[in-house]
Amino acid sequence: YLSRAPALSIIDAYALALAASRTWVLLTGDSRLRREAERDQVDVHGILWLLELLSATEDPAALAAGLRRLRGDPRTRL
Repeated sequence: YLSRAPALSIIDAYALALAASRTWVLLTGDSRLRREAERDQVDVHGILWLLELLSATEDPAALAAGLRRLRGDPRTRL
């Protein structure tokens, strides 16, 4: 991915490669990463999509705990 899209960071290229190879959803707010993911038909969404899914939970405490974990994870960049 870096040879095709040198503007991507190594971390973004790795995340895209992993999502593509394992058919995972890629969660990003980065327009360059989103564009490359869409080019390769990788399922890509933003944080609002995730929040919408989480809001469907019937347990607000679980939702709040999940959001705190997401915010506190050093691998997550929001």
